Amino acid sequence: MEIIDSVISKSYTQALETTFKPEWRRIIAWVDKRVFADVDIYNKEEFERARKTAEHILVFLKKWYKKVLIPEQVLAYPNLVFSIPVSDSEVSDEIQIVKLEEKPIIFDTNSVVGLDWQMYTDIDIRIRALLVADSLNCNSVIYHRIAMGELGGFNQNMIEIADGHNQRTRRVVTQVVKSIEKGVDFPSLTELCTRCPYRRRCKI
Repeated sequence: MEIIDSVISKSYTQALETTFKPEWRRIIAWVDKRVFADVDIYNKEEFERARKTAEHILVFLKKWYKKVLIPEQVLAYPNLVFSIPVSDSEVSDEIQIVKLEEKPIIFDTNSVVGLDWQMYTDIDIRIRALLVADSLNCNSVIYHRIAMGELGGFNQNMIEIADGHNQRTRRVVTQVVKSIEKGVDFPSLTELCTRCPYRRRCKI
């Protein structure tokens, strides 16, 4: 996903700096440059693997290009760092893409195809939504995720994370930060928490 992330970020950066979206042939060039950077083109097997990798990436990016980038008319900012104060500390994260609409949109890519309910229970997603909502002083945030499936398959999910969700996230983050500040040892928060039978009594 590193190459896909890089190309998408470069596309939004160009659109932001020049007001022109990149042509498709430029995106092909970006992908090929990255994929074949360390490939011995005279090694048939190595070249063929790289060619298939580039092909699958371009199949995926072509769908993103036509379904997402070209139709939209919004300001999009890549790789912004958002932070909020929590207790005596600061929580921050770099957001891949933030699009400014009536409700801000967090846009990112993932290598795993998921479902909407899985996004709601993903603590990373919830924290990013909280960071953006607090920083931009808005009540809710849209989270738009695209994922690459088999052979360049294109999947996308979009959820709205409202103020109530953000307040619950804030309580969890505050408890975790205070535990860290006190030096308390606690298990990592993961999606496994959502399946734990004791989650309603968990102090974290």
